[in-house]
Amino acid sequence: MGEHVKAKRLEAGLHQAELAAQLEVDEFTVLNWENGHTMPRVSYYSRIVTFLGYDPIGEGETLPEKMKAYRRREGFDQREAGQRIGVDEGTWRAWETGRRVPNSINEVRLHRLFQPDIHPEPPGGSSFGANVRQWRIEAGLSQRRLAKLLGVHATTIRAWELGHRLPPDSRRREVAVLLEQDPGGPAR
Repeated sequence: MGEHVKAKRLEAGLHQAELAAQLEVDEFTVLNWENGHTMPRVSYYSRIVTFLGYDPIGEGETLPEKMKAYRRREGFDQREAGQRIGVDEGTWRAWETGRRVPNSINEVRLHRLFQPDIHPEPPGGSSFGANVRQWRIEAGLSQRRLAKLLGVHATTIRAWELGHRLPPDSRRREVAVLLEQDPGGPAR
């Protein structure tokens, strides 16, 4: 991280004291980051990422890596991040370290957290299947992945999306929770 901060600071023609003032930290803090003596606190990451214009650590591929990247980007500790989806700090930590895996509903909530611009309900009162399909695509999930999250076969998801079949009411409520919709909404 420090190497990225130093390179960008020099590129911008800033002294360490100027960057420190911009990031609202002490000049020696910037010096220690740049020399690799310390790493920035999580609460400073969002300011650093804004200054750099990118996250030098990256978003990651695995769920725990994405969770860490989200916290860095937002400047949250594990307690604050957990509050965003309604879980406690210990649960978030267990997921982020890979000791535990979130259930399907919490996994979907996490993915929504990472991509806040996703709107699960299409405009104009579309059909149940169209809602499922649009949300699935916007969430970056394959039919197979969504099927796994819901504990059904991928052909079932395909049938729902095509309007060939509707899930039973109990399953529909579960899907509605995932889509953040009213389970009593339009059937087709």
